[in-house]
Amino acid sequence: MWSKKAIQSIYGYDWQGDNVLLARENLLFTFIDYYEAQFEVPPIKKYLLEIAKILSWNIFQMDGIKFVETAKYHAKFLMTKFARAALYVNKISQMSTNAWGAVPVQDYSESWWDKSIDEIDEELFKKYSIPQEIADFVKNNIQTKTIENIVCL
Repeated sequence: MWSKKAIQSIYGYDWQGDNVLLARENLLFTFIDYYEAQFEVPPIKKYLLEIAKILSWNIFQMDGIKFVETAKYHAKFLMTKFARAALYVNKISQMSTNAWGAVPVQDYSESWWDKSIDEIDEELFKKYSIPQEIADFVKNNIQTKTIENIVCL
């Protein structure tokens, strides 16, 4: 179902658990509202639990980020095509517990984290010696995100 695919494409994080809960609730209720508008019946419990489980994995709390600059760099990293392509390497299903295994941990010590997301992508491709044909495939097939996709920066 396309609505499930749409929910699977949503990722978010926050520093405070109450905001994470509110985001999950809002997305779940939005899903229910649209489902009922489309099919004129509420979703069955099994499907609703499946959607809730997806949201619980994709909307999460980021503990331990103490500095706003680091949080900004991390948000930009998650918006890169590089990071999202690496995420897809192990994401064979929505419930994959090792999906983040191919996403390299960053220390944000490089000077280029203040650049645009597209420029950061290029730096990451260079840093990890990604062959040009793979970099081109990623650039052409992963949706572009910009700083405007990051709330409150």
